[in-house]
Formats: sequence, C-alpha cells, structure tokens
Amino acid sequence: MQRHARVFFALLALAMFHAAPARAQEAFTVVGKAYCAQKVGVSVRDVLGDGPRLKIASVMMRIGDKVTAKTRLIGYEAMLEQVIQEKMKLSRHTVASNESLLQTALVELKKIKDANREVKLMRERGAASPLDVQLSNDQVSLMEKRIEYLRTVVQSEQAKVEQRQEKAVSDFGADVENKKFPKNFFEEAGIDGYILYVNPKLLPGAVFTRADTDMLYEIGTLENIVVRCAVHEIQALRLKPGEPVDIVFRAFPEKTFQSEIRAISIVSIPSYLQQPSFYEVEIPLDNPDLRIKDGMRCDVTFHPAS
Repeated sequence: MQRHARVFFALLALAMFHAAPARAQEAFTVVGKAYCAQKVGVSVRDVLGDGPRLKIASVMMRIGDKVTAKTRLIGYEAMLEQVIQEKMKLSRHTVASNESLLQTALVELKKIKDANREVKLMRERGAASPLDVQLSNDQVSLMEKRIEYLRTVVQSEQAKVEQRQEKAVSDFGADVENKKFPKNFFEEAGIDGYILYVNPKLLPGAVFTRADTDMLYEIGTLENIVVRCAVHEIQALRLKPGEPVDIVFRAFPEKTFQSEIRAISIVSIPSYLQQPSFYEVEIPLDNPDLRIKDGMRCDVTFHPAS
C-alpha cells in the first residue's frame, strides 16, 4: 500500500512540474562602454601620401566642433615634390598618345578600304580569287575593331583626366587650365560628424615626416551610439538578438535607457587557454541630445527570454 502511495505522489509531482508555466530566466548585469557608430581617424601618412614631409600651415578645428564632409580642417604647405606629382596626374600625354594611335589607324583604314575596293573590282574581272577578297575583307574588319577599341581607350583616359582635374580643384583649389597649384593644400573632413580628437602637436608650423605614425585627428558621429560589452560564455548562450536591454551610464545614474540586442559575436574575445571565453554583444542606442559621449562606461542589464 505504501509503495503504491509513493508511486502516486511521484507521478503527481511530475505532472505538476510539466504543467507549471515556464519561468523567465533571471536578468543579469555586465559592464559596457559606448562607442561612436562611425569613426574616422586621419594619420600623418594619410595626409602626407608620397611626400617627404608635412608642414602645417593652419588648423581650423577644435575638439567638439561639428563638421560636414566638405569642412576644411587643416592647411599644409604644398611641397614641390607633391605639386610635381599632382601635375603628372593631370597630364594628358596618355590621352594624346592614344588619340595619335587612333588617327593613324583611321588613315590606315582608308588605305585598306581603297585596296579592298580594288580587289573586288579585280574579282569581277576575274583577276583575283575569292580568297583574295576574303583576306581583304578580314583586314578591313580587323582594322575597324582596332579603331573601336582605341576610341574606347581614348574615352576612358579622357574620363580619368577629367576626374583628376575635378579632384585637384576640389582638394587643392588648383587652377587646372593654367596648371597652377596654390601654396597651401587643405584636408577636408570627409564625413559629417564631430571632432573627437586633435593631436596636441597639430599646430601651425609643426612639421611631420614619413617616420611619424601619429594620429592627427579623429571624427565620429554622436547621434547614434553603439554600446559594446563582454558576456561570459554561459550567459551569452542565453541571449538572442532582439531581446530587451536596460542601460545605465555611470555619468548619469538617474537615467535608464532602453534598447535591444543587435548582434552577438560568434567568435570569442581572445584570452588565454585556461581562462573562460567572453563574447561581444552589440547594442544600438539613439543619442539625439549628444548626452552620451564616446568611451562612457555603463551598466548593461539583459533580460533573457524564457
């Protein structure tokens, strides 16, 4: 009797366990950090190109400035070597060379067509064979194809020169028609955003060489922030993209931001073999009032689904 009772209660407990609704997993919190969604850094070599040195003439930015893609940030002296290099890019010698080849081919085509007509007349008189006519026709066809190719090459080279001219005018304010360049070149922002960093050595009169690997300045967007954090391998398995997240920044703990998981890396953050693995979780966050700054630390609370 007692044995039957134990079996009954065991079955009852099992049935109650399966009938109970699944409970949501417990929330957990990790430390995260805010990053600009888009960030561009410009180094000495980016501006220097193939030149031997970079001498700064003017600096037209400060940390925090809002800039557009066309905003001029620094001016630098145009080195003789760089001016020569830019003038070579604007040279039309390749276009002229291919135009000359095209004109020669057109003259040659006229001669071949004249010869082709003579061969056909000779064929009508029985003084030339069908093979002679066929060979003459093939010569005309081959020369026409060569001319078509040369015209394509001339058009392509002409387009490249025009693009280089437009770039020279835009980047350097060059007088393309007279092949003149200003004394100073200017570097533009390239993207819309805010100045995040300016090298303290970036001052008028400063000189940088090819040996310098310094970052001159950095631009980033602040309206959209990305929060990244490292999550332990066991906890990472509980998370899925789209799940809700609460974020509280150390700088203003009274405010809680809501967002959701955008991505979970499939490759762990590098660590020693004997240490546990962590995976990077990425969370987008709107920042319309620019309150959140690049690099701010925060507490990220995840709410895994059941």
